[in-house]
Amino acid sequence: MPGYTFKTYICNGREYYEYDAASTDRDDRTESGPEKTSARVKKEFLFPESLLSLLYLDIRAYEPLFNSIAASLQELRRTKDVRFADQAVSQLKQLTDVHIYFELLSLEWRQRLWSVLRHDFAGIQKLIPANEFAAIPAELSLIQRQIMELFRTVLDIDGTDLPVAEKMARYYGQASKDGSDGPFCFETLSTRFELAGPDIFTEVLRPQTVRDLVGFHLKECVRREMKVRICKNCGRYFIIRGRTTAQYCDRAINGNRSCREIGTPRVWEKRKRGEPLFVM
Repeated sequence: MPGYTFKTYICNGREYYEYDAASTDRDDRTESGPEKTSARVKKEFLFPESLLSLLYLDIRAYEPLFNSIAASLQELRRTKDVRFADQAVSQLKQLTDVHIYFELLSLEWRQRLWSVLRHDFAGIQKLIPANEFAAIPAELSLIQRQIMELFRTVLDIDGTDLPVAEKMARYYGQASKDGSDGPFCFETLSTRFELAGPDIFTEVLRPQTVRDLVGFHLKECVRREMKVRICKNCGRYFIIRGRTTAQYCDRAINGNRSCREIGTPRVWEKRKRGEPLFVM
């Protein structure tokens, strides 16, 4: 059984994450004593903010961190020196600052490391496979491309005017034929309805992998037939929540004004000058 819990659910237009963990640090444990358990953490975002932020996450910028973790794991396999386990744990904690999905990734691999140490390296070949962690950036990049294609083909409001179910069928049919990345594979997820809060009874997922998290939130976007459009200022997809004529997102540019704040005056000036509003 995992030494941590992690669950996610969606309610009233927001996505929630709740997790805690028995400590995976050697200094926080005794050989025979009980495991220390951290306080439960709960975070929430506007749905589907986490999916959109993953879509535009610069994976290449974090490849050095992923590579460093993979190297520490490889050295642990080779030398069975606990210093490399401590090093990997420290590096895994850095991932949690990158994206909420990586909280799960960090918890999973820290639990694997603790299991290896707890059993005196028995089963290390199974728990710490040689190339599994090193392959994560490539998998994340693939997921990004698959999400992007699904958005373009199915949810883009400026695309073909067909029912979402028909567009999904076309997406899977075409993606299976063109021989590129292929369609996003929606795995079977184990969810259940439960009381998630004092006034919240909803479907809850306890994911095993980052792909589970992506699949859960992407499925919900399709089920709800959410409409997306590429922002005329930053060139990124955003969710259309109100008027379907919206052309700008609410992302802050360089921590300053949002695309909507920047774009609206620009459109007004172009209208006054009689210039084309948008240049494709």
